[in-house]
Amino acid sequence: MVRQKDALAASFDEGGFSSFGDYLTPERNVKATSAVPEVAWRRLRADQLRERAEANAIAIVPVGSLEQHGPHLPVEVDTLLVETVALETARRMALRVSVVVLPCVWTGISEHHMLFGGTVTLGFPTFLALFSDICHSLVRAGFKRT
Repeated sequence: MVRQKDALAASFDEGGFSSFGDYLTPERNVKATSAVPEVAWRRLRADQLRERAEANAIAIVPVGSLEQHGPHLPVEVDTLLVETVALETARRMALRVSVVVLPCVWTGISEHHMLFGGTVTLGFPTFLALFSDICHSLVRAGFKRT
């Protein structure tokens, strides 16, 4: 078991997965084309977002975490994965329905990882307040489907 784990860690260091963080970025994934509209909130102008709200777009709020994952993965792996999945899913949906993806909320409730180092956590009341305020902002901007 230890050898298998060491081999996996070595594959990350030797380039097998060393570009893991670079691979899972919005810039690396499929770009919007004339056939697929832009879905990333951060790349749209305010007028485009108002149009999306008026079109009853779905607003996706990905929530990740910043926590340890052992010696072989970066602490932001959950955030990278959830944002990538949200963007790719939205791009596939965008031909049929109006959809936007907000930037990932990069911290969650990770108290159980604090002893391992590299973790940033929120308490439940703070997390709930943060997420509630994001959703209220979306509603105030005209989005009804979050």
